[in-house]
Amino acid sequence: MSDDKTIFENDILPFVRKKNYLFKKWLTPGGTGDTVLIYDESIDEYFVCKKFAPKQREYTDELFSNFVQEVKILYKVFHKNIVRVYNHFLYINEKSGFIIMEYIDGEDIDKYLGANPDKINEVFLQVVDGFWHLEQIQVLHRDIRTGNILVSTKDNTVKIIDFGFGKKIENNEDFKTKLLLNWTQSELPSEISDDTYCVATDLYFIGKLFYKIINQTSNSYFKFSDIIEKMIKIDFSERIQSFHTIKQLMNTDLIIPVKKDEKEIYNSLANYLAESISKLYQKPIFDFDDESVIAKLNDLLKKVRWEDCISSIDLFVKCFFVEINCEYESYVYNYYGERDEAFTIDIDVVQNFFTMFKSLSADERKNLLENLYFNRIANMQIAKETIEAIDGDEFPF
Repeated sequence: MSDDKTIFENDILPFVRKKNYLFKKWLTPGGTGDTVLIYDESIDEYFVCKKFAPKQREYTDELFSNFVQEVKILYKVFHKNIVRVYNHFLYINEKSGFIIMEYIDGEDIDKYLGANPDKINEVFLQVVDGFWHLEQIQVLHRDIRTGNILVSTKDNTVKIIDFGFGKKIENNEDFKTKLLLNWTQSELPSEISDDTYCVATDLYFIGKLFYKIINQTSNSYFKFSDIIEKMIKIDFSERIQSFHTIKQLMNTDLIIPVKKDEKEIYNSLANYLAESISKLYQKPIFDFDDESVIAKLNDLLKKVRWEDCISSIDLFVKCFFVEINCEYESYVYNYYGERDEAFTIDIDVVQNFFTMFKSLSADERKNLLENLYFNRIANMQIAKETIEAIDGDEFPF
């Protein structure tokens, strides 16, 4: 580059300063080479570096083409549930290269859901959302397995990784493939026999993945069994054809009826909440932030975990409000209106609600909180406070 800093279109801009990273540890290798965790001291961030170094040298040309295709795909996608690419280094003549990607501190989806079965609905929704984005930009993943769908242990975010066998669809010929994944012949969808792999094929294998996890872990929290059944139809013509259709089905009120036991859990807690407030002095500010409610309930349950009941009614009520000015119920009254016993909250009711509430999707949690407020709280009467008479001489003016 000249000293006068004159730059013309298509001039090469050489970045002469090399970027160095600190090696941290080896990660699970991919199908086309080694993977390591690296650290950038200058910005205090961890990254994953994937190196092209195939074990099967006879397929180097084909696999390197896949590696280059993976780089191209990663730069086209931008979605919270898909791994991000930050940089790449391709050495075309040497058939070598590196990809610098986002580091996900998480677990394979099957391991995560085995330890967190109540999160399965939230995880399923995120997986569908990620693959819906791929569908929109016409990208096929083509390597659906548990190791390629990670869940962050920090914030429960799903990340779809490894596009080494991915494909950008430009025309109908791109659906043709001889690719066979690590699935038994009896589990393959019908279109594979015609050397075809399309969106509905990715969708099929996602359905099979969740079907296996649900059955292996005896997961009773899952709410979308009807959808899974339609995803894993071997016959192409009987199967759901797109992730867009799945999202439409999940957004209909009829697809997820509230289970009887969940309704009982909700009503038990809702009754306690309404009965806990004996008098409101002003309109309360309800907490519609589901994560905030979860955090407050978690703190409450830690404080009372060795007790049989919750006697600090204010701590319970405040789990659901940002601000409330009220009197709390102190006693249970008998048939004659006489004080019978102290008013307390059954811990099991709160614990059961907490477990159930966490298992719901974000949309369902929002809907539950709206129901709780508008049906149990919003219609409560604001008490008229008794104001003592003040002698006129006491007024300042």
